[in-house]
Amino acid sequence: MVAIARAKRLGSAVAVLFLDLDRFKPVNDVHGHDMGDEVLKQVAMRLKAAVRDADLVARQSGDEFIVLLTDIAPGVAGAHVEATIIAVVRRIESVLEQPLGLRVGDVRMRASIGWSVFPYDGDDARTCSGRPMSRCIGASGEHPSLTSLEHHA
Repeated sequence: MVAIARAKRLGSAVAVLFLDLDRFKPVNDVHGHDMGDEVLKQVAMRLKAAVRDADLVARQSGDEFIVLLTDIAPGVAGAHVEATIIAVVRRIESVLEQPLGLRVGDVRMRASIGWSVFPYDGDDARTCSGRPMSRCIGASGEHPSLTSLEHHA
């Protein structure tokens, strides 16, 4: 993966956020696939607005998205990395909580968000992508499994 190779050269970190939209299935089931597609498009635009231009937002499948945060300065024991990720997660939560103005009315989305970080969770894309829930914030806003990156260093 190009982002990990660059991070290795620069001594920086890369985070992959895995988002699973909550309450999407009822929108799709009740209002149809066209409305579901519109929700996904609006969510994608909001996700892109919540991250830097250098970061990547992609729809993985169904109601799942991936956000790649690149070139994160590591700081002391990963503290800066963790703070950066939490700040992005909070921005994502904030933009998703704003009502989507759809022709069927205002719809609000939430997401469960897990993430994995190079180099703390592994030294390659395959290892890191297998550990997204090692740190997770659910749609409730609680993060019972949130652990400090220094424990993974």
